[in-house]
Amino acid sequence: MTFQQLRYFLTCFELLSFKRTAEALYASPSTVTRQITALEEELGVLLFVRDTHRIYVTDEGWAFYLYAHIALDQIETFKSNLIATGKRAPDEKPDLVIACYSLDGAFRRIVSVLENASPSDKLKRRYGFYNPRPGDMMDAVLSGACHVGVDSEAMLTGYLDRIDTLFLHRCPFRIITGKNSPLFGRERVSTGELLKSFKNYGCFLPEQLGDLSSRGVPLNSAADLKALGEYTISLIPRILPFLNNFDSMSGNMLVLPGELIVGYSKETSTVNFEDESIATDFRLFWKKEEDSPDLKAFLQLVKRTAR
Repeated sequence: MTFQQLRYFLTCFELLSFKRTAEALYASPSTVTRQITALEEELGVLLFVRDTHRIYVTDEGWAFYLYAHIALDQIETFKSNLIATGKRAPDEKPDLVIACYSLDGAFRRIVSVLENASPSDKLKRRYGFYNPRPGDMMDAVLSGACHVGVDSEAMLTGYLDRIDTLFLHRCPFRIITGKNSPLFGRERVSTGELLKSFKNYGCFLPEQLGDLSSRGVPLNSAADLKALGEYTISLIPRILPFLNNFDSMSGNMLVLPGELIVGYSKETSTVNFEDESIATDFRLFWKKEEDSPDLKAFLQLVKRTAR
């Protein structure tokens, strides 16, 4: 597995097109195809499904993105250090830098927005993603390192005097359960049943996730269940690596954004909430004084596609 293969994979993942990946990386489409095919053969799984007009990411492709992104992030950090010490010339900066946690559905939605931009829109060629560490996204935007960020509405409420926001999409929470959970195999569950049968946060959090799982903070309302989902969003980088071993853990339930519950062990099942309010709204946000033409153009794209 090579650096170049990872770069081709991540670019294909973002652009959903071998042709546009070739254009972005100044390569031929056949080179891109060969690199991706070689990577798939080494991994033993398909990362993309191809058809005549476009490509689609497989469940294995979404899962591999986590590892590929981490690897490339470390390499980019090394490159940044070389630039900072004067040992390397700085790269060309994109017109629009978007801070986005790559592990949630908001990233997919933004990629889709850019994918659907008109062919003449330069944002399709001149945008870049910045994947901040958990808790660092707001600083990335307020410091000016990024033009725009995206986070759940609950995470933005304390900053509304400094930022403007725009609705991106609503994501229902779901429960992922191990086979030993009494909810395993259920299609739906009411908030009333959950609050009666599972009375604290600890029921939904494996012990490996820390204090709330052992302290057992009470659940008293639908708002508490929604807050539980918001809390687990902040733990996603810690949650994903062990989801395939989920059934062996105590407290084998989690409330997660439904978009994330794909491609995991057959020993797990997904349960929907009957209450549609158990969801989170993802919003774009930017500094109040930020008014770059590229940001305005991007926001217009979002307004045309948001739902």
